[in-house]
Amino acid sequence: MTHPEVVWSPDPSYPPEARDKHLEGTTVLALTVRPDGSVENVQSVLEAGTGMDAAARAAVAAWKFKPAMCGSDPVTTDIKIEVEFRLR
Repeated sequence: MTHPEVVWSPDPSYPPEARDKHLEGTTVLALTVRPDGSVENVQSVLEAGTGMDAAARAAVAAWKFKPAMCGSDPVTTDIKIEVEFRLR
């Protein structure tokens, strides 16, 4: 079995409240990657707060993956993703 691979991953929008307060953080999300590479069931596992979690969930919901494979068949799989918010 192979693991899913991200093929398109737009960055989340930095929440204005977090940016104004110069806050950074990491959100950990659990999600399901479907056999077509789409995402469903995005849930926060570890929250960063100040709007970062909602922004991360919204962004990751739009990501596209090369799905996990079992032999030559794409399969549904659950994974965790870390989304970092860093001011540059």
